[in-house]
Amino acid sequence: MNKHKAATPEQIRRPLTGAEYLEQLRDGREAWICGERVQDVTAHPAFRNQARMVARMYDALHDPKTKDQLTCETDTGSGGYTHRFFRASRTVDELVAARDAIAAWQRIGYGWMGRSPDFMACFTGMLGANAEFFSPYQANAQRWYRETQERVLPVNHALANPPVDRRRPPDEVPDVYVHVAKETAAGLVLRGAKSITTNSVLTTHSLVASDGARFIKNKAFALICLVPMSAPGIKLICRPSYELQSAFMGSPFDYPLSSRFDENDATFILDDVLVPWENVLAYGDLDKCNSYMYGTGLYHRVGLQTCTRLAVKLDLLCGLVIKAVEATGVDQFRGVQVNVGEILNWRHLMWALSDAMARTVTPHHGAVIPNLDHMMAFRMMMSTAYPKIREIVQNIIASGLIFQPSSAQDFKTPELRPYLDKYMRSSTGDGSAVERIKLMKMLWDAIGTEFAGRNELYERNNFGNHEVVRMHPLFEGMDNGLVNGLKSFVDSCMADYDLDGWTAPDLINGDNLQTYRRYSQTLGNNAADARTTATTADVGTAEVPAPSVVEADDRGAPSLSVWTDTGSAYPVDKTTAQIFEEQVARRPLATAVVFGTQTLTYQELNDRANQLANHLLSHGLVGTQGQGSATTTDCFVGICMERSLDLVVAMLGILKAGAAYVPLDPSYPPSRLQLMVRDAGMSTILAHRESIANPTEWEGRKVVYLDADWQTIHLSSSGNPQPSARPQQIAYAVYTSGSTGKPKGVVVPQRAIHRLVLQTNYVQLTAADRIAQASNSSFDAITFEVWGALLHGACLVGIPKETLLSAELLTKALLEQHISILFVTTALFNQLVSQNPTIFQSLRVVLFGGEQVDPKWVRTVLLAGPPKELLHVYGPTECTTFSTWHRVTQVEMEAVTIPIGQPLANTTAYLLDSSLHAVPIGESGELYIGGDGLALGYLHRPELTAERFIDNPFGPGKLYKTGDICRAHADREIIFLGRADHQVKVRGFRIELGEIEACLAAHRDVRAATVVLQEQQPGDKRLIAYVVTGQSASELRSYLQDRLPFYMIPASFVMLEAMPLTSNGKVDRAALSALSSPIPAPVADVQSLPRSDVEEVMSSIWCGVLRRDAVGIHETFMNLGGHSLLAAEVIAKIQHIFQIQIPFRSFLGDPTVAGLSEILVAQEHSPGQAQKLARLHKKLQKMKSVAGQA
Repeated sequence: MNKHKAATPEQIRRPLTGAEYLEQLRDGREAWICGERVQDVTAHPAFRNQARMVARMYDALHDPKTKDQLTCETDTGSGGYTHRFFRASRTVDELVAARDAIAAWQRIGYGWMGRSPDFMACFTGMLGANAEFFSPYQANAQRWYRETQERVLPVNHALANPPVDRRRPPDEVPDVYVHVAKETAAGLVLRGAKSITTNSVLTTHSLVASDGARFIKNKAFALICLVPMSAPGIKLICRPSYELQSAFMGSPFDYPLSSRFDENDATFILDDVLVPWENVLAYGDLDKCNSYMYGTGLYHRVGLQTCTRLAVKLDLLCGLVIKAVEATGVDQFRGVQVNVGEILNWRHLMWALSDAMARTVTPHHGAVIPNLDHMMAFRMMMSTAYPKIREIVQNIIASGLIFQPSSAQDFKTPELRPYLDKYMRSSTGDGSAVERIKLMKMLWDAIGTEFAGRNELYERNNFGNHEVVRMHPLFEGMDNGLVNGLKSFVDSCMADYDLDGWTAPDLINGDNLQTYRRYSQTLGNNAADARTTATTADVGTAEVPAPSVVEADDRGAPSLSVWTDTGSAYPVDKTTAQIFEEQVARRPLATAVVFGTQTLTYQELNDRANQLANHLLSHGLVGTQGQGSATTTDCFVGICMERSLDLVVAMLGILKAGAAYVPLDPSYPPSRLQLMVRDAGMSTILAHRESIANPTEWEGRKVVYLDADWQTIHLSSSGNPQPSARPQQIAYAVYTSGSTGKPKGVVVPQRAIHRLVLQTNYVQLTAADRIAQASNSSFDAITFEVWGALLHGACLVGIPKETLLSAELLTKALLEQHISILFVTTALFNQLVSQNPTIFQSLRVVLFGGEQVDPKWVRTVLLAGPPKELLHVYGPTECTTFSTWHRVTQVEMEAVTIPIGQPLANTTAYLLDSSLHAVPIGESGELYIGGDGLALGYLHRPELTAERFIDNPFGPGKLYKTGDICRAHADREIIFLGRADHQVKVRGFRIELGEIEACLAAHRDVRAATVVLQEQQPGDKRLIAYVVTGQSASELRSYLQDRLPFYMIPASFVMLEAMPLTSNGKVDRAALSALSSPIPAPVADVQSLPRSDVEEVMSSIWCGVLRRDAVGIHETFMNLGGHSLLAAEVIAKIQHIFQIQIPFRSFLGDPTVAGLSEILVAQEHSPGQAQKLARLHKKLQKMKSVAGQA
């Protein structure tokens, strides 16, 4: 049968010993690793310790201490004994005992040996019970049952086909897949290969058969047989050995698992291998070869063995984690205890499923096999449990996993030992550093090394891929009647009623409830009216003629562009602070906010916010909103700081104090900030020291520094202040660009926040989410980010601006921080995708919006690697961040835009003509928005409030006049077409061109000014100022920089003798747009020309990004029209050419080509690197130019 010595009569009566097992492996088998044929697998450093761990298992079968639990009498008549799982179980008790024997054997390998000999006993242990299945080869089945049982032979399987052309049936890939090449009198000649034959190198035989992934349709591929590993023509090409690597890289102390439990995966090649007829179990029988897994009980028994082994493995992992948290001193932290408890529950689940499989059995030809339902449940749970456990360990042990010396040798080095004993000591017991590191190295080998990664892959896939393990229960249920039974159960429930009411005789039908329905509808309308019309005295309510109410439209109501049925229950009777405090009560120790290395739990964040609120109240630094509709003049508190933990504390603390916050962007010019402070009437400003360069500029307002003054603030009570606000009162006011030259404050109530993030229809936020905080404080997307996280118990993760603008850094941050939800502006979305099309594929939800979309980049994401959900969102600030949404699943090649979708829950939308009549589907109209997301109006601007917030002509409440022209598609998805005025959006910022024009016109030397938005290339929108003046462009730019935010500064200034006018005397904007691109003349000044190869390449990068023919080396980036997104593009090109990462902060000082070149040279890895790469780049560009000319 093979080269092994025949067993003696005494040996037949007992299993192999460890020594005999090792001797069985010295049979001249052909195994290859690292280009070398292995002469003796039991001695080679890639396999020797794994072989000896299996040998331990065999020796345990003979050890008096373990023999009784592991073994039972054979049922072959030999009078010997065998491992309990190698014999068919006839009763429940026998199967439970066999399961216990599996567990005891697996404890020898601590659950890490997935292909130990008991694995294929799942198959061989049932050959005798159902030998007839293999007719006409039943005699072979009986013989193999006897031999494998009596000797406990280590058999493996070779089932999976190589990952080549798997979409095709096996018989269409004969050059790769195993098949019978020839029939002979001596047996079958096999040709082909199998993949991932784990641990075959250390077994005596392999079962060769189909894995069942594709049905076999050809006799030559229909085969089940046992092949001796020593058969001529068998070649095992092994993957890299972790045992071998550990032998060279360290010691067992450093790699305690991979150095002895590496079950090598090999490519199993059969190069015209002769299989004797006595080794054949099935051949040519398509039905048997397609169904043997179920028909033999293999499928059921594999589940029991695998589940039990994994449960033992989890015993080890649980013990490791418990000892690790004790060693690092975090075992008393509630969050850590919660996570350790979760791992223990996974362990309990595996043992429970193992027990359920063993005790709830199915009869099978006189034997019993494990319950299939429980086995299928285990298959799915095992693929979920292992990666989850690994993630938990990484989270709670964190740096402790890598806070280790390089090897055991460090402890043996006298110069290092005292330091290691001191700084790496354990937090428990005698504080031994050696014991702590010994523990951590084992845990790292379990979840962090390459060996650990391979094991996770094995646990997730060894029993079927993620789809198969979920589909099988459905198919099985359809076959065994479960599905029909469940449907019948539903039918019996539905049979109790019909359209006329209850059909069951014992149930009583209700009376006519039309009266009650009308009453409820009246109450609902009154409540909606009260919510929508709540406003403050400072928000204008000037009287305007009410528009006519639209009656039923002649064109047919069903075809009108109206969306009103969007109601959804959400908390309307609670304040934002109260909802947050409910989350604190539910999960006080959960992480609420993460910014870099700083974190706050929900309890810590609540305490800090309470201390701030109580400090503001006790020192009279804030006026609270009245219980009616009026507000005091100092109910607004400014927040002037960059994104940080303190920014979140400030927002929450102000609301808890019963006041409202106003974001003050530190990057704004002081004059604009002062205007906002005066307009809102705020007397107190919260800030960081670095955010306010000159406090005297705040005109006597009280400035509270959350960094410098915290020692005083934290003395205030950390108890929740008594609530003084109501949901309809103001949460914040955010300033947007104003067409008259003065920014306007949009006043948003707390209920609008709740409408945005709670029980809505466009996104489902949960406590498990980690939401990126990527927006600055003055951009209203921060409302979604901060309150979306904090009102759901989720984690808010701060993303620095430098990281956000770099595709490379952001990709890394999204993965490392496990971000699940991210919002980015459309412009940033486009830029990030252009640099890395797969950047969003790890996320659960990506939302983007802010301006008209270029479908190309959305299509790129969908093709390259989309998130689970990609949402295009739209909404003016006056409607609280988002008003409509569209789930993007595909983008047609001919698409010119992406729909903005349909309204959010509790939001209404109308497309109206100039007479406020709803337009039919397919026709364009102006978009009006209503519902609970509406702002209360503009601060101190009653006329403008009345102009833009009109009475709803279709019912109670107000509608906001967006100024956006849209139309509805036949599927009722809204499509944005353009603006009805001169408002534009650039990189997500809403800009009134009139405000820039008014600011320019205020300059004493400017006679006329018009600003237009030009898009010279798709996605590259730039503001161009056309000015009639005697001033230079640099003087005008400096003038605007002192008065306007950075995003409102034109990229270019074009000086005109006179402004072109239409026949009506108005500025001819079309004529301005038709002018040639405003590119300055090439620089002629010798001092402005590049002085080195580095400066020359840097200049070419700037010219390409800024769309200019030439730039002077001393001209600043911003003066040339640069902005943050273009700076990120420059950084990416520098890294590509010079292989050097320039930090984004280099652009904060408005650099020049000369200055940036100096920074680049200072960061080069070796002297002259930048100069050499610059010369190389110039040569390559010259070669490309010559090739292009040719």
